[in-house]
Amino acid sequence: MERDIGPIEVAVHNVGANIRLPMRETTVRKYYKVWGMAALSAFLMGCEVAKYKVPHVVKVWFCLRVRLQACRASTAMPHLLVPCRRSVFPESMARELRPEGIHVAHVVFDGPIDTEFVR
Repeated sequence: MERDIGPIEVAVHNVGANIRLPMRETTVRKYYKVWGMAALSAFLMGCEVAKYKVPHVVKVWFCLRVRLQACRASTAMPHLLVPCRRSVFPESMARELRPEGIHVAHVVFDGPIDTEFVR
């Protein structure tokens, strides 16, 4: 694909799900699904970014979910890597990849973007 349209210049990680299960109703399978969407996907994207030396990476995080909705134990742990104000994973990526000319930004939105899914 890059051969046809040119090199990838920006990679955006913006993953979310509306999972509000109480702990008693959360199966290991569902927990791993949330963890995979929130944490593993960010790690895998970071590996690909480093491999292909994509110059700009943006990790998007929406604060609204954490502040206004009850944080369930079933979804809290996977989000440890991407908290609202500071994020360990994007900051670590930035420090590791900066010497290679890869810029990592952690962008926080104070609410969802108005889309059909959100409505």
